[in-house]
Amino acid sequence: MLTKLTRLGKAILAGLLNVPRAIRANRVLLLKSGLKVATVAFIVFAYAMLTSSSSYRISEGELTYKLNPSWYGGYIELPLGPAGMASFKTHKPPINIRMDLVLRKDLMDGQNASDAWGNGVTNFKLDAVDAFYHFLTWRFVWIILIGVGVGVVVTNGGKHWFLRLARNMAIWAGVFVIVTATYAGISYRSFDRTPDPKYTGISEVFPKFINLFMKVGSDYKFGKNIFQNFVDGITYVSYQIDQKPYSGTNDSQTRILCFGDVHDNPIPIKIASDLLNGKSPEDIDAVIMTGDMTDVGTSFEASTFVSRIRTKKPVWLVGGNHEDSGAMTTFQEMGYTILNGVPVQFGGLDILGLSDPLAESPDIDSDVEGLQTLSEDMTSWWNNYTTKPQVIVVHDISQAKGIIEEAKKQNVNLTVVFGHDHKTSVTQDGCVTLVGCGTSGASGFDGAGRDPYAPNEFQILHFSQGSNPCLIMVTTLSYIGKSDTLVATYKSIK
Repeated sequence: MLTKLTRLGKAILAGLLNVPRAIRANRVLLLKSGLKVATVAFIVFAYAMLTSSSSYRISEGELTYKLNPSWYGGYIELPLGPAGMASFKTHKPPINIRMDLVLRKDLMDGQNASDAWGNGVTNFKLDAVDAFYHFLTWRFVWIILIGVGVGVVVTNGGKHWFLRLARNMAIWAGVFVIVTATYAGISYRSFDRTPDPKYTGISEVFPKFINLFMKVGSDYKFGKNIFQNFVDGITYVSYQIDQKPYSGTNDSQTRILCFGDVHDNPIPIKIASDLLNGKSPEDIDAVIMTGDMTDVGTSFEASTFVSRIRTKKPVWLVGGNHEDSGAMTTFQEMGYTILNGVPVQFGGLDILGLSDPLAESPDIDSDVEGLQTLSEDMTSWWNNYTTKPQVIVVHDISQAKGIIEEAKKQNVNLTVVFGHDHKTSVTQDGCVTLVGCGTSGASGFDGAGRDPYAPNEFQILHFSQGSNPCLIMVTTLSYIGKSDTLVATYKSIK
């Protein structure tokens, strides 16, 4: 009995002695668990701060920068308030940089938006660049802190826990910095000084804003030039829009408005008339129409079309499969030049075009054999010219297939303008640029009723002038139906 009591007493005593150890072990476990939970919460917070906007008070108001992860990204976004939004595809990594400026009220009072920007832009230069680098510095700080947090999360107990914690924090912070530096390096090395900009908003305001942006930071002398690269890209676009190519020459541009597949819809006819009479963001020198301007090909449709689009500018037309002999005769009698296989000259360009094989027929379904025959004829004509026509105009692109192949074989710069498929496109295939004019009303009233936001689309071709003119840019204008919004996309031809 005494022996049993002695053993029991020793067991109780041993248990009492182990209580502090258990408590200490549980405290360490609780500390580790609590630290990890807090660290995960901190990582979420740090990421939110990394992607949050930062605002800076500058002499003209408030400037805000923000990083927006995006796929595909690589855009610099410039909100223009009520005027719309300009965005520039400038770098490859998928992250957008958004810059937003809110001007002081006293600068806006009694002025329109573009005048206010003009008056405030002088002192804005240095402030904006300093704010930009301050913004980037703090992004790096949050990236390092995220790395430290990840280092805490991956540390799992064991001996020398605090030593391992410190080591992992340093390692992961370094990893995040290296990854970010690589990301930034790729962005810098891939920065496009000739970006393809896109603008959404009121067309008349865009050229005024873009000319002001080219001034921002242009005189800023600083070792780092990320911001300067951004300004250079905008400057390039501004020169294009401001009637001069970026090549440094004094040559002006020749701008040709191209559209087709109107199908007698009065809405795009009104838009085209406005574009030709001073309401375009670009000055227009001439017009190319790619066919299907009428819907059933009557003389009445053609005469109504011409009377609504009043212009003294040269107009060249190829007939589509929805035209007929009556419409084609009326177009010619009322002053349009029908392209019939003989080149016309304008602004140093030779323009060769030919109508669809059904342009003089009441039939509508495409004539495949006729298109093939015309393709062979056009290719033969093109090859026989000592000076090759630089611009080919057809309704159906299959008419130009032979010339496209010959141009690529001979490495001759060629621009092919076409319609029929109702898809707006600008595609470069080696030395050949294919410009699809999309549709300007083919959906008709029935389509507009189904989709009131369907766009009416137009292309503006920008050619350099001189002894060897070439296509340098294409502006795509999309008027978004009921929303009364213009989306302008500028595609540089490189």
